[in-house]
Amino acid sequence: MKHNFTLLSVMLLAVAGACAADPVPDFYQVRGGIPNSQFFFKENSVGNQYLFFIGNSVLGGTGLKDANLRYSARMVQGFKKHFPEASIIETRNTQPGGSWFGLYRCSRGQAVVGEVLYSGHLAILDFAADDRNVDLDHAKLSLEGLLRQITLYRGTHSRILVYTLTPEMLKAYKAGQTPDYIRVSEQIAEHYGVPSLNLAKYAAQKIIAGEISFDAFSADGINPTDAGAKIYAEAVAKFVDALLTANPVPAKAQPVKLPAPLFPETDDNGCIVAYEEQQVQQAGNWKPGQASPIAPFRHLLVSAEPGAALTLKFKYYKEVQDYVLKHNSDLLVIGGISNGGDAEAVRSVVQQVRAKRSETEVLLLTPVFGSTNDEHIRTFTREIDTTKSNFRFNMQKVAAEEKCAFFDMTSPWWTYIQDSGKTYGWFMGDSVHANHRGSQIIGRLLEIWFKAHVHSDVVGQHHESNLQHVFNK
Repeated sequence: MKHNFTLLSVMLLAVAGACAADPVPDFYQVRGGIPNSQFFFKENSVGNQYLFFIGNSVLGGTGLKDANLRYSARMVQGFKKHFPEASIIETRNTQPGGSWFGLYRCSRGQAVVGEVLYSGHLAILDFAADDRNVDLDHAKLSLEGLLRQITLYRGTHSRILVYTLTPEMLKAYKAGQTPDYIRVSEQIAEHYGVPSLNLAKYAAQKIIAGEISFDAFSADGINPTDAGAKIYAEAVAKFVDALLTANPVPAKAQPVKLPAPLFPETDDNGCIVAYEEQQVQQAGNWKPGQASPIAPFRHLLVSAEPGAALTLKFKYYKEVQDYVLKHNSDLLVIGGISNGGDAEAVRSVVQQVRAKRSETEVLLLTPVFGSTNDEHIRTFTREIDTTKSNFRFNMQKVAAEEKCAFFDMTSPWWTYIQDSGKTYGWFMGDSVHANHRGSQIIGRLLEIWFKAHVHSDVVGQHHESNLQHVFNK
């Protein structure tokens, strides 16, 4: 028995030694992964395969002899390894200003510089180099605000944080420390469950181990040489494999639910105001529409007059205050397709309005128009399906519980289109919005509903005979 026990001990030690020889990599974190992007990769819809890399000159391949060594290109190759049919489009947005400018540029409706995120499903953010000379307390608020802006822009967007190597980071790693910028960025990534790829740490480990000198890794301290880019490529390949095998491909993309900000001072409501806007007041002689010396600005307002000035008066409002309360509305109508299918968010708006203005009446509408992949079209039933959770049913419940008027507009709208003898595109101005014919449907439906409600106090019914009569006029 003693001989057998000794043999078993040796075997256990051998197994333990094998495990210790293959440690879990410490230069990336998968966290919640990118399941929504996995769904979109597999679905491979035309126009929805843009990957937005937002950062500095490293993205542009500055200093590389072989442009295909860019880490962004290698990341796309890694994604295609797992989803070979996906028609992925690599979109690189190199810009000055670091995460501070990124925060404002990623907000919606940029008249001058254009929105960075205009389609697609994945944003890869790399601001370590441009944030290196920014106060850390300022940089952390910008980075968190940027992550929130992306989700507010489109709830199904996935996000990845990337950190590339700088001289300051290498110095910290040589001293056995985690660079402050990466430490704070990882706090943010952990708070939001965002994957992160620490290329800086992977490269620093190679340099410290003597596998390559820093001068050979980067000629200017920021942009890698071809030899340095190959090191980044090694790390990217390992990261992408881990990222895309951590979670199964989901049946559908799910909107991200934002937690409260990690830092109370974080602003996720910023935007860039174009100089053409009425609230921008000019004093002195200014020339609009002048060529910009740097990207991404399309044109500039220029003055050579000493003392010429621009003045912008603004006041910060949260959305409910700005769009509802300040107008002292008697009636609030909530509908549309841009709410991420989140009926509880609609409930929150109703409660916020009534807390400040209890006399405001509320009408909730179910969705009309949108993509044929949207739930209310893809799973359409004439009557609301009350056997399982869906947005129409959830909106109906919110209306009943919050004592709001309710109109299931989806049913008569889609029924009419199906019975019209016309293809859906006949009523569409683009892939999701109505044209003038589609807008008439919405207007006629609301007319019918309000007439029925005013005269009979029947809330939520759509009166098919009235509907057909109006459309046949």
